[in-house]
Amino acid sequence: MRFGIALVSLAVLSISPAAEAVTMDFESLEVIGGGNTSVGGSYTEDGFLLTEITSTNPHLQFFETLNLNYPGSTALFFGEDGMAARLESVSGSPFDFSSIELAHMGSGGGSIGFTGHFAAGGTIFQGFSVPTGDLELVTFTFSGFENLNRLEWTEEFHNAHQFDNIVVSIVPEPSTALLLASGLVAMAAGRTRRNNTGRR
Repeated sequence: MRFGIALVSLAVLSISPAAEAVTMDFESLEVIGGGNTSVGGSYTEDGFLLTEITSTNPHLQFFETLNLNYPGSTALFFGEDGMAARLESVSGSPFDFSSIELAHMGSGGGSIGFTGHFAAGGTIFQGFSVPTGDLELVTFTFSGFENLNRLEWTEEFHNAHQFDNIVVSIVPEPSTALLLASGLVAMAAGRTRRNNTGRR
């Protein structure tokens, strides 16, 4: 009996859902033209909220497809130099941050620093130097940016950048399957204790 319940518990646990990654690609914003367009101080996509947080007049923008600064896909940039952004889930659920694509817009070199704020407290930091040149989007990957309640990144002054294809995933809550398995294990333990008591 105990062996059977253990097998059932293992089977149920094996179907617990994994985190499903989504990519914020901003393609729904695409505009055919030669200018640039503002989306305001914040933008929401795929259950995530992106906010420009350090400007007195925040306005995230993107270059239209015929603009010479268009990097090949729709990417956002800050309305002012040396700004910062915050990313968080709309639901407030913890999330994992995997990667982002960046393209340099300035004439000089510089770095961008990313700080993840863990849901349980504490932070993690990772910085990158974005190559200068031809506005090509480059992928940067992250390690340990898991179970975050928010992510923030800051560009240096005169180091403006475009960003695109942000890969994130909501951390799944304990599933019904996991709760059921826990209940089965508790029932088995209780039954074993009663049987042992009856044999005395």
